[in-house]
Formats: sequence, structure tokens, C-alpha cells
Amino acid sequence: MLADFGSAFRASSISGDPVLFVADTFEVVQYRGAEITAEVIRLLDSLRKEIPRLRAVISGRAPVNTPNYPTENVALNKLSVDDAAAYLTRQGIPPAVASKVAAQVGGSPLSLRLATEVLKREGIGTGGIANLEVRDWLYRRLQDSLIQGQLYRRILDHIKVEDVRKLAYPGLVLRRITKELIKDVLAVPCGVSVNDDATARKLFQGLQQEVSLVTPAEDGSLHHRPEVREAMLQLMWRDEPVKLRSIQTAAVDYYRNNAKTEAEKAELLYHLAALGRPRSELENIWEPGLEKYLGGVLPELPPPSRACLEPLIHEPLDEDARKFLAQEDSERAAAQQARNFLLLGTA
Repeated sequence: MLADFGSAFRASSISGDPVLFVADTFEVVQYRGAEITAEVIRLLDSLRKEIPRLRAVISGRAPVNTPNYPTENVALNKLSVDDAAAYLTRQGIPPAVASKVAAQVGGSPLSLRLATEVLKREGIGTGGIANLEVRDWLYRRLQDSLIQGQLYRRILDHIKVEDVRKLAYPGLVLRRITKELIKDVLAVPCGVSVNDDATARKLFQGLQQEVSLVTPAEDGSLHHRPEVREAMLQLMWRDEPVKLRSIQTAAVDYYRNNAKTEAEKAELLYHLAALGRPRSELENIWEPGLEKYLGGVLPELPPPSRACLEPLIHEPLDEDARKFLAQEDSERAAAQQARNFLLLGTA
């Protein structure tokens, strides 16, 4: 296959051009074990022998270290002030203002994205973002999460309809929102009166317009934008823990009675895990296929729940969660490694 691909490429009109091969979210491969990781790297090396101008860039959460195939690991750090200003300029912010805002919020891509939205909602003047606290009383720079929290609140403050604003915060603890969830799950804990389907539909449409916070899914539901979700969840759990647990509990009750599709069953599993329910309860809900709806959820869950779901959804665990792995999980991982060696013919 590689030889055929190389021949086809060499016969093409672009055979003299550089070729860039990008593998994103590579931690999913690394989770499968060192032997699988080495096999993928070996494949890329074989492809490079067919196409010498090929260069591979691997993006992931952990360094790639394979003894026979040296890689150059480069940390993806924050943007410099100049690069941050260039990003803001490409979003339509005047260069003079972009430089001031970049110096204010720093080089975190999320901070820059939120800052852009604040400027668009509040109007772009000649200075930076007014009344944004970036230093503490000792004049030390605040953490990115604290600056992002301020920016996020500014965006929420500009939601014109009060009930939509109440739904967005803390209602966006839900990963997906529908008209039914607004009525049956969010209304009471968010302090919103929803007496009929027409009101729920109107609120749903209002939330749908907040494109910096939500994105439409194929099934018609709204999903909390993933690029802001993790940071904003930390803020919501800090400020509204009682409301968030109330919403999570109501979501479990709703999905127990209404989960028909795989996507809905995955949400039931997610909310049970977020509430720290026992392993046995999670395993009773689990069925193959749900993992494709649960990508990236582990950082949102308490460590014991992360340890419960890790063998099911195949994502890397942090050290805090690894302490809660059961003996059977370690045995399952060893068995999987043996199967990998057999599959690759290296046993």
C-alpha cells in the first residue's frame, strides 16, 4: 500500500512539493501502549522513505519518545505579545488596540478568544478592555483562569434576555441543551419560569443566538463550545456548586426516563460520573458505542469517576485518578497490551 501510494504521489504534478502529515490528539494512540505508538511511528517512517519530502507533525498532550525513531518534542507555549496582537488583528481588532489588549490578557489562546468577543460586544475604543483586573494588590499578574473568568462574565452580562442569561450560567454545566432539558432540568435550579413548550422554545432560540458560548449539533441540540468549557466549568463549580449538583441530579432523573439514543445514554453516564456515583452504577449504564460521545470528558470528572471510565472510553489518566484504578483495571490493561503484541506479531 505504501509503495503504491509513493508511486502515485511521484507521478503527480505536486511530487516536488513538501508534504506535511499532521496527526492530532496523538494521546489517544499513546494510551493504547508503547507498542502501538511505535507501530504508528514506524508507519510514518516507512511513508517518509517512499516520499522523502514528507514531514510529520504530531500533536498531543504528552511527549513522544520512541527509541528507534527519535522525535523533536516542542512544547506549545503561550503566544508572545506580538503574536497575540497579530491574532487579534486577524479577528478584526485595530492594530493599536490589539497590542494593548494582548499586553492586558496575555498569550493564552482562550483569553484572546474571550477578549475578542468582549470587544465586539462592548465596542472597540482606542484603549484596551476597560476595568479588567490583571494584577493583584501586590501587582503580581493574575492567573489566566482568573482573567478568563472576568472575560466570561463580561460576555454573560451582555446577554440581553435575563432568562437566557440565567440559563447560560450555570445551565451550561450540561454538555447538550434541548427545549425539553430547559423545561424539565434547567428551569427550577436556574430560577427561570417555563410553564409551556412555547416558552421553552423561545428560550432555546435565545440561547442559540449566543454563538460564542454554544454550537448547534446534528441532532438539533446545543452544545457548550469545547474551547471554553473546561475553564468555565471550574468557574461555575467554584461559584455555584449547589446549583450545579442540582442540575446534574435533575439531568440524571431526566435521562433515566428519556434516554433512547446512544447520545442520550452517554449523557446519563456523564452526569452519573460527574456526581461521583459508584462504579457498579456506571457499568450498568455502559454499552459499546457510547465512547464516541464521551471524548475529552475525563478532566471534567472527579478522580474516582475518571478511574472508572478510563478503561471504557480509552483516554489517558492523570496521576490523581490513577490512584483509584482497581486491580481488575490493571489486569485489563496488561491483557490489552498482550493482545497488542499478538496483533503486531511481536509477542
